[in-house]
Amino acid sequence: MPLRFLAWLALVLAVLGASVPAWAVAPQGFARIHFHRADGLYNGWGLHVWGEGHNLGEDTRWTEPLKPAGTTDFGVYFDVPIAEEATQLNFIIHRGAEKSVSTDQLLPLEEFNREVWVIAGDPKLYAAEPGAMPIKSGIAVARQAVDRQPMAVWIALAVLISVLVVGVVASRRSNRLREDISRQTALLAEARAELVRQTAAQSEAHAQSRSLAGIDELTGLLTRTGFRQALNAIQAKARRNRAGFALFFIDLDNFKPVNDQHGHAAGDQVLRTVASRLVAAVRESDTVARLGGDEFVVIADELADPLAAARLAYKLVACATEVIEYGDHLLRVAASIGVAVYPHDGEDDALVAIADVAMYRAKNAGKNCFRFAAPEFDELVAQQDAAEASWRAAMAEGALGAHWDVLVGADGQIWTRRLHAAAWSRDQARDVLLPDLVAPDAGLALDADLQLLERLAVAAEGAAGGVWAMAPARSSLSDPRFVTACRGVVARIGAVGATLVLEFDAGMVRPEALSDLIARGLRCALRVSDPVRLRIETLLGSALHYVSVSAAGDDLHRRAVAAVAAAAESAGVPVVVRLIGDETAPESLHAIATLRLA
Repeated sequence: MPLRFLAWLALVLAVLGASVPAWAVAPQGFARIHFHRADGLYNGWGLHVWGEGHNLGEDTRWTEPLKPAGTTDFGVYFDVPIAEEATQLNFIIHRGAEKSVSTDQLLPLEEFNREVWVIAGDPKLYAAEPGAMPIKSGIAVARQAVDRQPMAVWIALAVLISVLVVGVVASRRSNRLREDISRQTALLAEARAELVRQTAAQSEAHAQSRSLAGIDELTGLLTRTGFRQALNAIQAKARRNRAGFALFFIDLDNFKPVNDQHGHAAGDQVLRTVASRLVAAVRESDTVARLGGDEFVVIADELADPLAAARLAYKLVACATEVIEYGDHLLRVAASIGVAVYPHDGEDDALVAIADVAMYRAKNAGKNCFRFAAPEFDELVAQQDAAEASWRAAMAEGALGAHWDVLVGADGQIWTRRLHAAAWSRDQARDVLLPDLVAPDAGLALDADLQLLERLAVAAEGAAGGVWAMAPARSSLSDPRFVTACRGVVARIGAVGATLVLEFDAGMVRPEALSDLIARGLRCALRVSDPVRLRIETLLGSALHYVSVSAAGDDLHRRAVAAVAAAAESAGVPVVVRLIGDETAPESLHAIATLRLA
């Protein structure tokens, strides 16, 4: 009987050592959170759970937290009903405003087998009871047989006892090994939980830092806060340099149907795509921000020219209208844009407000377009568009022709011939001057300038000499194709003793490509539209053929022109006066020639 009892007892101990105690696992369908306080006081303490994955019906309110479900030697515990598919719980143990730890905690359910031990003041989560002692089972003492038995019986009994002792020792070693594995597993679970917590804390800190820096998490653009900081900086710079800038208030059209039909994930994809396109459409010095929802703002630094602003507005509209791929769907939105120009239209919040008003004018005009805050700028853009349409039509029909203005010297002789574009009119059976393109499309301007340059070369070769001038677009002057064509024309007409003169606005930066052309015989001319902007140090020395000024204007303009003429004369640069109708050139300008315009 004692041996049988010891054998059964050893078997029971082995089973207990190899199995996980049933009381160490939370009830099915619940997550159990143990809570321990050193002072043993738990009155008023409760559990607050939020987020997805629990079956409490609604978030436990801060004033009415979940009460403890029971007590153990460790402390109290809370049983939280959880959904079958739940993977984690967000919780905090508190009494009023007093928290067990300073920050909210995250419980990964699978990693902790739906049961966790929490110690007040300790931010760590424990997968097993901290400091728990291994369970010890009592073993009854076997009575020795006092009856006399044969020697064989005692030998057999000794063998059995030896086997039993070996089995018990092996069982204890196996138990210790399992305990070591359990402790290592618990430590690994703690490390994984700590890594998850640190990763979450790092992500939260990163999000907070981006928010404080004014960065939108969805698009990576500036937020409203970041935009206002950028606007203040750009405006201060503009005041300092007496310059301007353009502000574009952009609202997406047909954005709500995308969210309604395809979901918010599709809407987010549209916002991210449009944001990246807006950034790609502007310069690095420009600013792009998302004010919220589907509203964006672009600030184009040092871009106060309404025609140049219109060019950029066309590009920004195109950014929104281009198809956006989302899975198997092709999403389409558009953009209405309001444009305000600093300092013409205001400053600070007033500039943003007036651009917003202009944006609604664009929506009322049919959407997918832009409108300026100043109606006169809209009229200027309309005139420019009409002029470009005339040029495109003439080039498409092969009717782009040349009209020659003559610069007449003081002796009445032709001093220089200047080329102007014209179109053959079938209705009037004559050439009609095409309107000047102030800020033309770069592609249109290049095509037209290349054709006019060839006409100039043919005329100069036919005349076998003379000075021939043309005014290419600013974009053409920096285009390698136009520069290459100029190099060829300079060589062609130089062979017959003719000279090519390129006229450009005095307010623009000198193109780098001019240096090589000047070395080959090219001459330049400056057209002074705003006398105040002319800098004598940019007059190009002996390469400058003339400075062109206008006699028309108020008294302030005439005095500025006189100052420019005097500076040019002192630098040895000829002055040409542009006249309209019956105007006469003032003698004080000492003009070498006059250009009479129709």
